Amino acid sequence: MGAAFDYAKEFKSLGLNAVIKDLRALMTDSQDWWPADFGHYGPFFIRMALALRRHVSRGRRPRRRRRRSAELRAAQQLARQRQPGQGPAVVVADQAEIRRHDLVGRPPHPHGQRCAGVQGFKTFGFGAGRVDTWEPEADIYWGPEGKWLADERYSGDRDLQSPLGAVQMGLIYVNPEGPNGNPDPLAAARDIRETFARMAMNDEETVAPIAGGHTFGKTHGAGDAALVGPEPEAAPIEQQGFGWKSSFRSGKGAAGAGPIPDAYDTSKKHGPSTLTTDLSLRFDPAYEKISRRFHKNPAEFAEAFARAWFKLTHRDMGTIVRYLGPLVPKEHLIWQDPIPAVEPSRTSPP
Repeated sequence: MGAAFDYAKEFKSLGLNAVIKDLRALMTDSQDWWPADFGHYGPFFIRMALALRRHVSRGRRPRRRRRRSAELRAAQQLARQRQPGQGPAVVVADQAEIRRHDLVGRPPHPHGQRCAGVQGFKTFGFGAGRVDTWEPEADIYWGPEGKWLADERYSGDRDLQSPLGAVQMGLIYVNPEGPNGNPDPLAAARDIRETFARMAMNDEETVAPIAGGHTFGKTHGAGDAALVGPEPEAAPIEQQGFGWKSSFRSGKGAAGAGPIPDAYDTSKKHGPSTLTTDLSLRFDPAYEKISRRFHKNPAEFAEAFARAWFKLTHRDMGTIVRYLGPLVPKEHLIWQDPIPAVEPSRTSPP
């Protein structure tokens, strides 16, 4: 677009309502090449926004060796099918957060609003203004390992090397199966607390986005790794840059029977799915107290989730004066590093 392109200026001319309308239509337009969860792309795009939070919103793009990148590229391809007809293109990082804001705030069916039983869930707000970088920067320290899922970043009594936050090479936060795949909820809780603390999140701000995020975002599947094909760089050209193609069934069809009502179709039910890191919210004593309080007070849970999710997806953007768009909340939060208004008498030359 050239060095003179001013994204903040152009964003003001964007028909944001048209973008949201297009994305809502996309959510239930399931594609055979990447079928939607439960017939709705909401959970998928929420997971994408969560993954991008640690990378693109910082002006960084995830390295292609990350398997989650396959999901990210699929989500971006789906979004490109419905480009808005007004204004400039929205950067990928802002697109992700627009989807997250609209999907969590406005579920397509009343049963989709079951975040702790609260109907009409409201998000805290949305601010655009992120930066896209199309290649990973060479000076980013991802860790000492050179192999996928390797773990050489701990010393002593599981002391995580600074400034890293992810527990293993290639992961975004913690291992959902537990430390190095060990299904120990208490050991996983220790990893969760350390990783989220390095994102400036306290225990309540940790429980809320995990419980709320998995309510809306569900989880992606965990098929046999031996069925996963080569990375994008080594994949055949007909895969069009996706890579990591899995031969594990088709991705379509019934999810199985069970006691859990479908989020969008009350005539369907599914089997329960719980991660080791979900169980950490029950077995860790501090997390359990917060979880039980949220369970008894769904309105408090909804408020905590909205604020924690907003913090998770906006904290690295800097002070609030950098936020763009009509959905920016008026409340200034301490983690936004508020900058006092400039007094002309102190800045003007004598």
